[in-house]
Amino acid sequence: MPLTPKQLRGSASLLILTGFFVASNIYTLIPISTALSTSFSTNAEQFVWGSTLFTFWYACGLLTFGPLSDRFGRKQVIVVGLLASMFTTWLVAWSPSVEWLLFARSVQGFTLASFAPVSFAYAYELFDGKFRTFVLALINTGFLVAGIFGQIVSQALTSWFGWQAVFWVFAVCYGLLFVVSAFLYPHTSPTSQKSAGVLKLYGTFLQDRDLRRCYFIVVTLLFTSVGFYDAITRGFPDAGEAMYSIRGIGLLGAILSFFTGTLIRRFGSYRTLQLGFVLGALSTLGMLTYSSSLWLSGTWSILLIAAVSILIPTVILIIGDMAKDNRAKALSLYSFLLLIGASIAPLVSSLTGWKGFLVVTFLLYVLNLWHVHLLQKWESTIKKPLPTHPKKGVPPQLS
Repeated sequence: MPLTPKQLRGSASLLILTGFFVASNIYTLIPISTALSTSFSTNAEQFVWGSTLFTFWYACGLLTFGPLSDRFGRKQVIVVGLLASMFTTWLVAWSPSVEWLLFARSVQGFTLASFAPVSFAYAYELFDGKFRTFVLALINTGFLVAGIFGQIVSQALTSWFGWQAVFWVFAVCYGLLFVVSAFLYPHTSPTSQKSAGVLKLYGTFLQDRDLRRCYFIVVTLLFTSVGFYDAITRGFPDAGEAMYSIRGIGLLGAILSFFTGTLIRRFGSYRTLQLGFVLGALSTLGMLTYSSSLWLSGTWSILLIAAVSILIPTVILIIGDMAKDNRAKALSLYSFLLLIGASIAPLVSSLTGWKGFLVVTFLLYVLNLWHVHLLQKWESTIKKPLPTHPKKGVPPQLS
């Protein structure tokens, strides 16, 4: 039975809200390492491993849950994942030792990864046309805003109630989201009965010329934004609390995500990508020009975040169109590579420095403009869906 407009709006709102709270937990350890070191009477540097292990297992989960949702259904995986996330987040709050905290944080990362790739495929199937683009844009905007929200809430709760309160609160949030999701989301049927050959299928995605270009673009998206904030922190080590204002200024650019659907309808997906990369290149040139000024660089970052805000949902739509029936697996690989880019950004920024990272970012935007030029050839061709189980030695060609 077709869903009513009210049901569609309710499902969309819940996807956006859940994505926001899931992504917020990625950043919770960053501002509370000192409080953790005091609580466990150890060096604060040990808790860097908490973020590293979380990221690793989160990435593993991203590759796992998309294929599982093909076999068991989108709603089923999201609902069970939220229930599991409630318990694993509670385990983090309960941690009696550093070793337990690192273990619990790893398991939490894996269970929280059940949302992102499945939600993209779910939104692709539930919604049509401009509303689909709008929902995808808002989910990704929530991910960007969560980067700041998670740190602010974590720091505030720790200062008021202690670090355990951070994870108690998030555990309660996931429990509430689990209950609402179980009743609100429409039931979905599995799209396949077997998950064998998933790694082979990921390989065929990367063998395809056009998808490979898309995935290269994906790696650079959060690489540029996460790396920017790490690099500017290194470039202005005495900025202190002013960095929270700089992050807040940049998030004004996320407003452009509301207009992604309009841009795609008017100019097409590839022109919208080009616009995003031009905005990103202009922002890095502006920051290079005023690289000695924290506030002018922060103002130029509005364009950087605006670029990322329209690029991410546009790339998701393009990959979903290319992969057809395999979009859940293709978007799992998308989520994994997006996180890989975010993970390596701090390392690159530490090697290049503030100005050096801006140069790297500018060159990536220019290179991506060339990739989009090549991808435009795909738009005028008819793409065939990827086979679920490619034959050994005969990689499918989408072009």
